[in-house]
Amino acid sequence: MSMTDDSAWIQPLREFLRTGDMERLRAACDAAADEQVSAALKAAAQSDGAPGDPQAVLAFVGGLRQAGRAAAAAALEIFALRPQAVAAQSFEQFPPEQKEALVRESFAACERCRVVARGERFDDLHATFAAILASGLAKLRRLSAARKRGQEALGVYRDLAAREPHIYQPDVAMTLGNLGNVLNDLRAFPEAREACEEALGVYRDLAAREPHIYKPYVAVTLNNLGNVLRNQHAFLESRAAYDEALGIRMDLAAREPHIYKPYLAVTLNNLGNVLNDLRAYP
Repeated sequence: MSMTDDSAWIQPLREFLRTGDMERLRAACDAAADEQVSAALKAAAQSDGAPGDPQAVLAFVGGLRQAGRAAAAAALEIFALRPQAVAAQSFEQFPPEQKEALVRESFAACERCRVVARGERFDDLHATFAAILASGLAKLRRLSAARKRGQEALGVYRDLAAREPHIYQPDVAMTLGNLGNVLNDLRAFPEAREACEEALGVYRDLAAREPHIYKPYVAVTLNNLGNVLRNQHAFLESRAAYDEALGIRMDLAAREPHIYKPYLAVTLNNLGNVLNDLRAYP
């Protein structure tokens, strides 16, 4: 099989690995002429997207590399490791008695996916797994490491968005927002404010076109910006950010109270705190 033949299934597989879209996995199955590749992808497509036998897939990867099919090997290695790797940002769900080992394994898998994607110039997956690592590291309170991976993901997403803004601008905004939270926790307040303000600008543009999708993200970012501004003792600006977030969340909670009432409560609490700082007691 030629590299051109491999590219027919690698591209939809990359899209699945980035988004989790099962239709893209099925498209990769349909495009794979290699029987072993097709069998591995079909087994995953018939379940939840996870490879039925990850170790068998990883063993096959070695043969692909020896055959000079580096891109195919990289795509399938990431495919085999993906279920473990994505767990690096949701390790709170691990059983307590297994948590330490599973966290170690998931972060190792995610780091391997990042390295493989970067080496093969799979920029979309490089950014994806760097961002997952950043999120997980932030939850572990390894903030300096989270900052490094977040900045790495942001740089790659910026390059991707310059070419395909309709696909990657939301990723730029999300990564900026997460990085802003990490910087805030590191007490790097000017940088945190800059990141949050840039994220807010992107989300405002996205919400102008698709408000039903992006208005909640505008509210989240306003709330986070309010937190940063309060930490800078910019209380009036913090109040303005919380006020705007509150207005959006009140509208959202009126339509879907079961989803947005808890977020409304968070913003009300934050607003109360900054009003107290302003000595606006009534």
